[in-house]
Amino acid sequence: MININATTFLVIVNFLLLVYILKIILFDPLMNFLDERSKSIKESMDKAEESRLQANELVEEHKKILQETHLEARHIIEKATLDAKKEGGNILKQARENAQRERETTRQEIRNETELIKKELRQEIASFSVQIAEKIIEKEIDARKHQAIIEKSLNELKRN
Repeated sequence: MININATTFLVIVNFLLLVYILKIILFDPLMNFLDERSKSIKESMDKAEESRLQANELVEEHKKILQETHLEARHIIEKATLDAKKEGGNILKQARENAQRERETTRQEIRNETELIKKELRQEIASFSVQIAEKIIEKEIDARKHQAIIEKSLNELKRN
């Protein structure tokens, strides 16, 4: 059987005293360190999760802003295109109006030149007629009377 004597009792007391001293000196600080480390890791994990959620929110917010920016850019481009078409139409309209005015001005100038040429031609014809008549009749006719006769003849020709 088991003999319990004073040595065994002292070994047991020494063992228990050693366990108690180790508990106070080593195990309690070690357990406190491990608990603090565990809390620190948990806090870091919580902060990391919170940062990840904030990052996701920021990404979503940036996507939304980017979509709004694209939409606004599209509207600006469409407005600029419409304005350009409108301005192009106005420029084309002004060009047509200017061309029409130029045509009318040119036509009036042609009419004026035609009338001037006709007058000059009448005067030359009258002058040639006087010269021819002088040669035929061999006497000088009064230029004013002759001019009146030629004008009358030309006017009659114009009417016919």
